[in-house]
Amino acid sequence: GRTFCIDVYPFSFKEYLEYYQYNDIQEAFDNYVKEGGMSGSYLYKTQKEKYDYISDVYNTLVVRDINQKYKIRNIDVLNNLNNYLMDNISNLTSIRNIADSLTNNKDKINHKTVSSYINYLCNAFLFYKMRRYDIQGKKYLSSQDKYYLVDHSFKYAKLGTKNINYGRVYENIVA
Repeated sequence: GRTFCIDVYPFSFKEYLEYYQYNDIQEAFDNYVKEGGMSGSYLYKTQKEKYDYISDVYNTLVVRDINQKYKIRNIDVLNNLNNYLMDNISNLTSIRNIADSLTNNKDKINHKTVSSYINYLCNAFLFYKMRRYDIQGKKYLSSQDKYYLVDHSFKYAKLGTKNINYGRVYENIVA
């Protein structure tokens, strides 16, 4: 039959404000930074329950859907790559450097596979790739891109909340 695709995204800060109807915008923003915009997590009361729900969404999105669709042979490499990208949101990222690091850690992987895995994560709407706007010429050919999470709460659910770099989180929210 015919199908119509509807993309559903996490709440933006504006939508978060509308949902909760906060009077204090600073309190609302502080809570948004901690909770993120995954609307299903708002049904849970404690932060642990929210992060457990978000972790389940991640496992469905990445582990099951990407693994089934692309038939990933080494899911651990995909998870390591995903954790690396989560931990380095808003940093310049080189695919070749990631492949070299994984190879040094005894994972047999090349830059083409890393590039494919990152594309899978982006196609699943988990990450967004941003190019620098001020580059030109041959610099445009280098793979110094930034990757942003669709929602920063995925990072908290998978990697924990210790040592939060608020600058990176704020940049991710803006992106």
